[in-house]
Amino acid sequence: MTIVNLTLVIEVCIYITMKHLNTNHLAQLPSRKRAHLINSVVGYKSIHLIGTHFEDWSNLCIISTLTHLGSNPALLGFVLRPTTVPRHTYDIVQKNPYFTVNNVTEDLLEGGHQSSASYDEQINEFKEVGLKEEWKNDFKAPFVQDSPIQLGCKWIREMPIIENGCRFLIGQIEEIYIQDTLIADDSDGFLSLETAGLICGSGMDGYYRPNFLHRRNYAQPNVPPHTI
Repeated sequence: MTIVNLTLVIEVCIYITMKHLNTNHLAQLPSRKRAHLINSVVGYKSIHLIGTHFEDWSNLCIISTLTHLGSNPALLGFVLRPTTVPRHTYDIVQKNPYFTVNNVTEDLLEGGHQSSASYDEQINEFKEVGLKEEWKNDFKAPFVQDSPIQLGCKWIREMPIIENGCRFLIGQIEEIYIQDTLIADDSDGFLSLETAGLICGSGMDGYYRPNFLHRRNYAQPNVPPHTI
C-alpha cells in the first residue's frame, strides 16, 4: 500500500489595521499624551545641544528640530517654543547672537536630556547637568566638550509661527569642528556619522542608536538607482 502524505498549504492574507485620529480626537487627548503622539508621528529626529552665553551666564538647550536650510551660505534653523514662559536660549541670542550646535552621543545624552529642565535664569546649565564648556578661537559661545561635531553659528533672522506662537530661528554656520575619524582626507564631504555614536530621538523622551544602511547614487533620469 502506498501512503501519500498530503500537505495542505493555506495562504493567509494579513491586513494591517490602522488607527484613525482626526483633529477632534486630538483636541480631546490630554496635553502630554497629545504632545508625545505628535512628536512621534514625524519619525526619528536628530538631537542637538544649543550652547549660548551672555556676560557670566552660559546656557544649554536640547533640541530635536534642527533643519538644514542651505549650503551656500551655510544655514540652519530650529524651532523655539512660545515665550509665554522664560526661554533662556531666546533671551540670550537677543543679546549675543552667537550660539553653538553640538551633536549628541550616548555619553552626552544624560546631561543633554537633563538640560530640558526649567532651571532659573543665570544658572550655568553646563555645570548643573554635568557637561563641560569648551571655548575655541575666541568664538562668543561655548561648545559642548566631547561632542564629535560642533558648529559655531550666528543668529541672523527669526520667523514667527503665527499658528502656535513658536519662533523659527535661522543661523549662519561660521565655524565647524569635526572629529578626525568622521571625514577622510579624500572624502567627497560625506561624514561617517555611524562611527560617531550619535543619538536620534522620537517623541519627547525616546532615544535611539541609528544604523548606517548605504549611500545611493545622485538621482538622474535614465540612470538606474544603485548604491555607491
